[in-house]
Amino acid sequence: MAFEKFLYSGKTFKPRIAIRQNGQIGFNKGAEKRFELNKYEYIILYYDKEEQKIGIQLTNEENIKGVMKLQKRPLNIAISAKSFFEYYNISYSETKIYDPEWDEKNKMIIIKLKSTEGQQYGG
Repeated sequence: MAFEKFLYSGKTFKPRIAIRQNGQIGFNKGAEKRFELNKYEYIILYYDKEEQKIGIQLTNEENIKGVMKLQKRPLNIAISAKSFFEYYNISYSETKIYDPEWDEKNKMIIIKLKSTEGQQYGG
């Protein structure tokens, strides 16, 4: 077995998703790696009102009703979700960061809005 040199000291690879006060959902490098976001071009958003959870389904199918294009940038990946937040009356007045989970049964990323995971962004 060969050693692999670690080149990313000082960086975090813990998956995090931010709901930003500009109405975007942003994925950090950890989320990009964990959920293999670079393999996908689009997402579909879902909302569970009772559980207050957002579901994010990854896809490469652009002709599905409700599909949204992932905006891929060098530092992160994001989507504009302002209309989604407004439709479901989800507050995005301040940026909050969540630790996402993978739902194997539904094959989607889950953000639990009412969990203690939603931390106000400090910087």
